[in-house]
Amino acid sequence: MTAVAERPRERRGAGVKLVEPGLADLECRAALAALAELATLRPTAADRDDVMRRLVDRVCEVLHIARGAIYVRDEQREVFVGCASHPAGELQEEVRRLVLGGPTDRITREILEGRAPVLIRDTNSDPRALTCAVRNYKIRALLGLPMIVDDEVLGVLMLDNHSESHRFAPVDIEIATAFAALGAAALKSCRETGELRAALDTATRQNRLLRRTTVAEHRLSDAILGGGGLSAVVELVTNLTGKPAALYDLHGQLVASSTPEGSDLKVALIAGAAGDTAVRACLEEVVAGASATIEPSVGDVIRRRHLVAPIDVRGERWGWLVIMEHPSRLAAFDDFLIRRAATHLALELAGRRQMVASSADARAMLARQLIRGTTVEGDLRRQAEFLGVRLESHRVVAYFNAEPDRFDAQVLVEALHERLGTEVLATRGPDGFALLIEIDSEEPSASAVRHTQVALTESLGVVCSQPQLVGVSAVCRDADELPGGYRMALQVTRCIECFSHRGSHRVLAADDLGPGRLFVANSHPDELRRFVEDVLGDLLAEDDACTELVRTLDSFYETGRSVRLASERLGVHENTVRYRLSRVHAITGLDVAADADDQLSVQVALLVLRLQSHPSLRSFEDCRPAPQEQAA
Repeated sequence: MTAVAERPRERRGAGVKLVEPGLADLECRAALAALAELATLRPTAADRDDVMRRLVDRVCEVLHIARGAIYVRDEQREVFVGCASHPAGELQEEVRRLVLGGPTDRITREILEGRAPVLIRDTNSDPRALTCAVRNYKIRALLGLPMIVDDEVLGVLMLDNHSESHRFAPVDIEIATAFAALGAAALKSCRETGELRAALDTATRQNRLLRRTTVAEHRLSDAILGGGGLSAVVELVTNLTGKPAALYDLHGQLVASSTPEGSDLKVALIAGAAGDTAVRACLEEVVAGASATIEPSVGDVIRRRHLVAPIDVRGERWGWLVIMEHPSRLAAFDDFLIRRAATHLALELAGRRQMVASSADARAMLARQLIRGTTVEGDLRRQAEFLGVRLESHRVVAYFNAEPDRFDAQVLVEALHERLGTEVLATRGPDGFALLIEIDSEEPSASAVRHTQVALTESLGVVCSQPQLVGVSAVCRDADELPGGYRMALQVTRCIECFSHRGSHRVLAADDLGPGRLFVANSHPDELRRFVEDVLGDLLAEDDACTELVRTLDSFYETGRSVRLASERLGVHENTVRYRLSRVHAITGLDVAADADDQLSVQVALLVLRLQSHPSLRSFEDCRPAPQEQAA
C-alpha cells in the first residue's frame, strides 16, 4: 500500500524507525489481514449483499469507525441505492431506502467527478453537507470514497463516526481506499457472474423454447396431414398452451373454438366486441405474419388480454386466430405458436381452395351435398369450414324450374345477398335450380319466410325476364333438415306448375299451401279438376250466391274454422256465416262444420281453386300478412 510505504521515517544511528501517525503496526496488520481475507472471496450476484456487508463491517472494525454504508450504482436510474451497512439491523433498512446521486447531492457528485475520496471534517461548517440525510443521521465527520474499477464507479463507500468527531488520517484514507477498490472488484465480479447467469438462463429458456417449438411444429404438421381440418389446429393450440383458443372468419363468425379441460371460459374477443371500433382498429393494424396483444383497456367489453394473429390466404385476409390469457400469462411460446398455427391454417385453406377450385363451383357442390344429405358429416363439415359456410345456420330452400341457357343463378344469388344480407348457396339440377338461403335465427319463422319470398320476387324481377315459378320450404334449423326442405320446395313448385300459366313471377311457400300440397303435387291436373267438381259441385256455378258461399268457406278455413273470426273477415253477422254453411251442406251434402272428412275434402278443393286463381278467392299474395304483422 502506498500510504504504508511512504510513512515518515526517522534515522537513529544505523537503523530506521517508522513513525505511524494514524494506526499502530498491529492495526496495519489487521487491515492487511482483512483485505487478504476479503480478496479470497469469489462472490456471485446472489452473494453481493452479504459480501458488501462483510466488507463494510471489516473496514469499520479496522478504522474504529462507528458507522459505514455501501451504495451500489443503479444502471437504469443513474443513482446509487443502499446495499449494506454497519451496524446492520435497523440501520440496514434505513440505508436500503436511501438513494445517493440526486441533483442536490453535492458530496456524491464531487466523488464521481473527481474519482477520489471526499473528506468533510465538520459537517456543521461545510456547505456540501447541507442535506437532509446528514442532519437526520447526525453526522459530524464524513468520508466518502468511490468504488472504482476500470475507471467506472460501481459504488460509493460512506464512513462516519455518528455525532462524534473523527480524525481521518492519510493512512486511514489509504486503507479505506483499498477496501473500496476491493469492494469495486467484488461488485464487478458479481455483475459479471450475474450477466453470465442471465445469459445462461436465457440460453436455457431459448433451448427449452426451441424444443417446445420443434414439438409444436411437428404436431401442427401432423394435425394438417391427418385431415383434422381447422378445428384440429385450434384444439391443438389449446392443448399446447393450456389456454382457450378460437378461430374467426373475416366477418367475425366463430368457425372453431377450444377450451382447456376443466374450464368453461371461452374466447369472446371478436364476437363480443364486433361493434367496438377500437378493437376492430387494432385488428386491422396487424400485418400478415405478425401477431398483436389486445389489452383490456382497448375495448369496453374486454376483460382479459388476448393474443391475435391474422390468417391471410394469397394476400387476402380470411380471418383471425385468438388465444386468451387464462389461466396463465401470455408467454413467448404462445406468440410463436399462434403465428405458426396461423401460417398452417393459411396453408391448409390455400391448399383446400386450390383443390375445390378444380370443381366448377365448390359452393354449388356443397349445396348439392346438403340437399342430398348423403355425404359423411365430418367431410361435409370440413368442406363447409374451408368455404366459410356455417352449417348451424337456419335456412330455407327455394326451388324453381328454369332453362339453363337463359338463366344465371349466380346473378340471382348476388341480388338476394344484397337484399337480405345473408349467405345464399345455389346448385343446378337436371330440371332447375335450388337455393339455400340463410335467414336470421332470431326472427320468427313466418316473418323470415315472408321476407325471403319478397326478396325472391324482387330479385327475379331484376335479373330474370322470363316468369319463374318458385317454391319455398319451411325453415330448416340445421343441415339435417335441408333434404326434407328441398323435397318440400319441390312439392310447392309442382303445385304451382299444375295450374299457373307463367304470366308473372310467382313465389309460394310451403306454409301457404299447408299439407294439402302433398296431394296436389302428386296428382294429375285433370284429376284435380274432377276432384274439385266432385267436392264442390254446384258451388262452382258463376253466380253471386255461389261466389259468396265459396268465399265464406275460404274465410271459414282461413280463420281456423272460427265462425266469429270468419264473420269479422267477411263483415257480416255470425248467424249469416252459420246460414251460409248450412246452405253449403244443403247444396253439396258436405257438413264442413262437424265432419272431419268433409272438412279435409273442402280444404284441398279450395287449395286447388286458389292455385287456379279462382275469381271468388284472394290470391296467396293478397291473403298473406306483411312481415311486420307476422312478427307482431
